[in-house]
Amino acid sequence: MNRLLLLAVILSFSFIGYSSATTLSSSDENQVNKEIVHGLIGLRELDRNGAILISYTISQWVVEETNSKNSTYSSFIINDGLQTNLTAIVNQTTVDQYTYTVKITKYNLKDTLNNLEIVLFKGSSSYSKEGQDFIKFTPNLYGKLKEQAIIDGRMKLTQNSLAPSSQFNGAVVVSVRIPYFKNYANLDQYITVNTIQDTSSSSNDSTITLPTPTPTPTNEEGANQGNSLTVTLFTSIIIPIIISFL
Repeated sequence: MNRLLLLAVILSFSFIGYSSATTLSSSDENQVNKEIVHGLIGLRELDRNGAILISYTISQWVVEETNSKNSTYSSFIINDGLQTNLTAIVNQTTVDQYTYTVKITKYNLKDTLNNLEIVLFKGSSSYSKEGQDFIKFTPNLYGKLKEQAIIDGRMKLTQNSLAPSSQFNGAVVVSVRIPYFKNYANLDQYITVNTIQDTSSSSNDSTITLPTPTPTPTNEEGANQGNSLTVTLFTSIIIPIIISFL
């Protein structure tokens, strides 16, 4: 006996995981952290007239601690037999904003009137977004710098500039000139870094010196890595059709 029974015909459409907003996976966030940390590319000692006496290239960073929101890296230089340690801390404050802290231990300046200068983000440029001026550090990152740091426990003024550097074959870099210190300099959350989500804003490579406000009283070594932000869009259509024949 042949019997044909049509038991079920089911059509279902399922659309899963659609997102029109920019998202960052944990690997993307780690790449942003590395890109920010590796932005510190050198140190140099300047005399009282601003002439470079000695310069160091920083190319290797060791990961000390990292998680989804914070990363700590370390490096060092040797000057006159003294090891100067550098600590870089990247803290993610929002989905598209980070702060960058740099700590430097004792460095033997050749004269108390000399300054130590941090060199950052080769290839930087001035950048305008929504009527405000920033510095474009990399194709993916822009932001602003403070103008004061904790020097031997006291808040003191620093001097930031954006200019070509002979140390890096004329590439435009961000420089931070630090006052004389005996024991340490702490540039606490000195740089605010934002991820770029549009390419419409204008930029130019003109040399600028950033302004210095009145302070508020208070107490040789890897390669840069970067990753563009991506828009994630997943669409799936599932059409199960079940036809049973008995």
